[in-house]
Amino acid sequence: MRNVYIKICGITNVEDALVAAHAGATAIGLIFAPISKRLVDQSTASAVVAALPDSARAVGVFLGQDATEIYETAQAVGLEAVQVHGTNSVDEIQWLAQRIPVVVRAFSVHDVIAGLADGTGASQLFVDSSQPGSGETFDWDLLNGATWEKDYILAGGLDPDNVAEAISTLRPWGVDVASGVELTPGKKDHDKVRAFVARAVEAYQTR
Repeated sequence: MRNVYIKICGITNVEDALVAAHAGATAIGLIFAPISKRLVDQSTASAVVAALPDSARAVGVFLGQDATEIYETAQAVGLEAVQVHGTNSVDEIQWLAQRIPVVVRAFSVHDVIAGLADGTGASQLFVDSSQPGSGETFDWDLLNGATWEKDYILAGGLDPDNVAEAISTLRPWGVDVASGVELTPGKKDHDKVRAFVARAVEAYQTR
């Protein structure tokens, strides 16, 4: 089996980050979007990055910041991966990709279907519902038969109860969850984190 990509997003503290990593998550998301309930400051983010084992990568999640601010934050925190939402241009994504090892470009499912996700210069694509970050599930049938030039990470309303079905149905390169494993915004339910990772890993092994 290939290495799987399982991201627990919206991490706001070291304890939750370590629970996710030790459960087998290969990435944790640190949100720098000012409007998010899961916004993390640079000091806390730096502490999380420093505490993570080599098996898990920290990914900075950005919305509305320009490329220079994204890069400066990544440098300050020690991020080797960023996930970019919003209206950043292809030139900005390509500029970031020259400076940061992994750049993930996020799109709503409808933008992906419309062909707007190709030619961005990103390392991977991130596919979310029509309201990215809402935690709402979208109609997976929309993606049946669709192909893109990059591997994609599936998000949008995933939780321990549906992640295996999502992997079996859509065969995404990776999966991402935030609200589906939370007690409250920014605080994870550790049992749900462990269940999500375990069921995702099992689904990837058997797909």
